[in-house]
Amino acid sequence: MSEFKREERYIIIKVSDIEEALFPGERDTLKELAAKVQHCNQDNFGKEYVVVSNSNRELFDYVWKEIEAQWLKDSGKWLEATTKRVSNEKGKLDDKIYRLAAYLNSEYSLKISPPARERLLQQIKVMQEYSGILHTRLMGDLLPHVEGLPVSFENQKEQ
Repeated sequence: MSEFKREERYIIIKVSDIEEALFPGERDTLKELAAKVQHCNQDNFGKEYVVVSNSNRELFDYVWKEIEAQWLKDSGKWLEATTKRVSNEKGKLDDKIYRLAAYLNSEYSLKISPPARERLLQQIKVMQEYSGILHTRLMGDLLPHVEGLPVSFENQKEQ
């Protein structure tokens, strides 16, 4: 099975960049060419989805990781796909925990009502617990496996 790799399949140009870089006649030509390509590919038009992240590198990386996980699943590599998805989820959650902890340790969190601050403390506690569960899944159920099947902690105790 081949390896996952990113490939250029689309050309995406911001409208503001077109307006800034091209003369009016060039803009019209570009519009005509785009319409021609769209017309030739009418059967598939609207069936593919494109995600554009203008200035959010974190979102861009996350979407590519999810695309890779889906590719792994579609390639029959369900264990690798699940591991990638759980790892992605844990990474996003840990980032949220880090940001919430920074807020809770800042002077700004002291300005909110005590009940609201208490709810945030409860929230971070649950988030940390969930992160620990995801860590356990990764270390115990997904990464160590026998002949492509996950081995849980319970199975390891029985062996």
